Amino acid sequence: MRLFRSDGPSIASLVGVAILVGILVGFGLSTTGYGVKFQFLSQSLPGQITLSEEVIWYNETVPHSLQSPLSSAENELQYLADMVAKTNGFYARDYSLWLGYNNMRYIVEAAILHGRLLNRTTILPSFVYARACEFDLATCAAYATMVNRGDATHSDEWRNLPIEQQMAWRVPISVMFNLTHLRQSHAVITTADYLRLHNISTDVESTDGHWDVDTYHVRDTTGDMFPSLHAIETGGMTLMTSSVSTIYHQTCASVERGVQKGVIVLLTKIVTDGERITSTSSVEEIGDVLRENGFEVLYTYDGAAGADFVKDVVLPIPEAAPRDRMRGLYEDFYNVSARVLLMRGELHLGRKPQVMDWSNQGFLYFTSAAGRTRFTQTVLYDMPLIDDILSLAERISNRMFAMNEGRLWMAAHMRRGDCRLTLT
Repeated sequence: MRLFRSDGPSIASLVGVAILVGILVGFGLSTTGYGVKFQFLSQSLPGQITLSEEVIWYNETVPHSLQSPLSSAENELQYLADMVAKTNGFYARDYSLWLGYNNMRYIVEAAILHGRLLNRTTILPSFVYARACEFDLATCAAYATMVNRGDATHSDEWRNLPIEQQMAWRVPISVMFNLTHLRQSHAVITTADYLRLHNISTDVESTDGHWDVDTYHVRDTTGDMFPSLHAIETGGMTLMTSSVSTIYHQTCASVERGVQKGVIVLLTKIVTDGERITSTSSVEEIGDVLRENGFEVLYTYDGAAGADFVKDVVLPIPEAAPRDRMRGLYEDFYNVSARVLLMRGELHLGRKPQVMDWSNQGFLYFTSAAGRTRFTQTVLYDMPLIDDILSLAERISNRMFAMNEGRLWMAAHMRRGDCRLTLT
């Protein structure tokens, strides 16, 4: 992510261009049609997504009953405390803040999903990092807190770069999407909010995104921790099966395994059962045969241009997995009574976005189409851009149309110094 500056920029202006370009490119990749498509048994994709009646469009007025009555810091804390009180506690995780915002967005979306499934208040990092800036360090630091990204994230990845290329800029998470709007439908707070709710200084928030148990919790004289904590340690699982299906064992023997200990799923494996499965069979018909043979149909998304690392939510597809290798987040952790439920460890690198290998479960594998649709709504409508970014987008659009004398224009993907953009 890069920061940009035009006449009299705010921090929102600085990150706005990077966000806008990413959105445009993601849309372009989603509609180009090139690349390998992993469809379930060569079936057509499901029909157009239907959103629930809960959707509130970003440009519509939020009903008065949903508006937060905040007017001061004290009222805000009370508002947040009331929101938390309606849930089963907090959901926290370790965030990979050394990654770019495209990956951080995937991680944040998955965390919000987990909190909703478990009826817990999701704790998000208070900030992310812009990893480059187009101007000199002093100018960039005037608009956002500058840090050495290696020091901040405890990584030596950038130590050999010139010192000016080791810098990063701390951008509040509330600049990246409309947090107030998100709270109308999801119980979400930042780490700084959590600290304030527990009378802990916000200055102690970890700079690398990990959940600092020693700082964020206290122990009383008996050794009990407050707030109480249950940590989920990420790792692997022992695969066991009781299925007697020949199809099950033959298919599992050849199923493609993801990198490291990633998800085991059926991508394009064909299940044959006499005349029951044909090239025109529906997903439901194929699903019936799969379920009879130890599998379950899962509902997920195809990545843009067939690439899973570009994880948008506009191409819904079905996949399948062996039933005995599935684990449900709700089933495993909904009844945990600890005040804070912590997903501990690195869950993102080397895996399909939103996949964790402690149970070989994909965060974006749903057991119903309705569950997937609700997550689509979260990503597309519950996390809109803030007004300043929308205003900046309109300004850039008008400028581009003027430069091109009314002709259509297209943005280029901009990341890791691949290209440079100067606003004039």
